[in-house]
Amino acid sequence: MTYPSHEPQPAPAAGSTARWGFRAAEFLAVGGGTLAAALVIQLVIGVAIGASPFLGGVFGMTGALLKWGVWFAALAVIVSAPRPPSPKARLGLAVAVAAVLDVGFTLATGAPPVFFLLAGGPTVFAFTAAAAIGGYLGAMMLTRHRVGESMGRWALSAVTTVLLIVGGALVGALFLQYFDVYFNIGGTIPTATAAEIARFEVTVIVCLLAIAAAVVVAAIRRRKGVVLLALALAVVALGTAAVLPVPRGRWFIAPEPQWEPPANHAPCFGEGDPDCVGG
Repeated sequence: MTYPSHEPQPAPAAGSTARWGFRAAEFLAVGGGTLAAALVIQLVIGVAIGASPFLGGVFGMTGALLKWGVWFAALAVIVSAPRPPSPKARLGLAVAVAAVLDVGFTLATGAPPVFFLLAGGPTVFAFTAAAAIGGYLGAMMLTRHRVGESMGRWALSAVTTVLLIVGGALVGALFLQYFDVYFNIGGTIPTATAAEIARFEVTVIVCLLAIAAAVVVAAIRRRKGVVLLALALAVVALGTAAVLPVPRGRWFIAPEPQWEPPANHAPCFGEGDPDCVGG
C-alpha cells in the first residue's frame, strides 16, 4: 500500500522491534525539529530585540528546563501509547501540550492581563510555534518518499523552512520592538532614538527579504501551499510594520503648523489704521 507523500510512515505491527524503533525515530525527529526551531526563533528574536525572552523568560534557565522536560515527557507518552492516534493527531497533541505550557508559564508569572496580551503576545506562543514546526520537520524526515530524494531537494526544503522561521520570528520581533520603545505606565510617551529607529528598519527589511527568498525557493520547488503561506506571512509582516511603526506616525505626513496670533494681536486694515505698525 502506498501512502500520501505528506504523511509519515505508519508504525509497524504492534509488539515488534521495528515498531518501537519507529516510535523512537519519531520521538527524536519531532523533538529534535522542535528544539532546532526553538533555538532559531530564540536567536532571531534575541538579536532583533537585544534580549532572550523565549527559552527562560522570567523563570530563567530553571523554568526553561522544566518546560522542555514536561513537553518531552508528554511527547514520549504520545508516541509510545499502545494504540497511538494518527500522525496528524499525534502532532496536534504535541502542539496542544506546548500551548498549555506556554499559557501556564505566562500566567504563573502573575503578570496583569494587559502584559499577557501585549508584551507576551509574540513570545507566549513561540514554544507552540516551535512544536508545530518541529512536528512538520519530523514528518518530513519520516515520510517514505523522502528516502530516495536527492540532497538538492533536501537542501531546498531546509532552506525554505529556515527562511519562514526567520521571517515569522522577525514579525514577532517587530511587535516586541514597538512595545520596548513605547510601553510606559503612568509616564510621558517616550521618543524613539535613532538606534531604535534603525533597528526597526533593519528588522523590516530582513524580514521581508527572508519571506521573499522563501517564496522564490518554494516557487522553484513548485510548492503552491508554501508559496501561499509565505505570502500570508508577508501580509502579516507589512501589517505589523504599518500598525506598530517606530517611530509612531512615520507612515503619515504631519500637517504643517498653523500660525496662531497672540492674544493681544490687533488686526491691521491698511494705511491709516492706528493698529498698523508705522501708522
